[in-house]
Amino acid sequence: MAADAAVRRNAMFAKRLLSGAAALAIAMTFTAHVDAAVAASTTAGVSAPLGAKLSAVSCPSSTICIAVGYAAESARVLAERWNGTSWKILPAPNPRGATSSSLNGVSCSSATACIAVGGDDKQADPLIAAAPLAERWNGTSWNVLPTPDPAQR
Repeated sequence: MAADAAVRRNAMFAKRLLSGAAALAIAMTFTAHVDAAVAASTTAGVSAPLGAKLSAVSCPSSTICIAVGYAAESARVLAERWNGTSWKILPAPNPRGATSSSLNGVSCSSATACIAVGGDDKQADPLIAAAPLAERWNGTSWNVLPTPDPAQR
């Protein structure tokens, strides 16, 4: 299953960022969190589409991690924060006019300074490529950053 491979890849990434027991605990909790999301999307033994996907994680410390991805049901970006004990969803905006957006990478230099990147689709036509998307976390809120669109050259 693709979700299992992504979970393993993200858990291995978290282990590389940190060392020792803290890294293992975060990686295991991240895996359990995504596994719980998969389990919550399954009822009566019938598999339902996965409603959310976390694509990337950045851990500026052993007790702070920011993960980003996509919430399929709302076609919105998804951001979550690990505080050393549990995950919490962080409200993150979609760009104005976007019909679907996702964040695919994140880098945090501290708990109050993260940049996440991905794409947003402002077109109804799925053959038109998504525009670049960048958002900044300042420790309190996410804000969409202006990015040049190569399609507008």
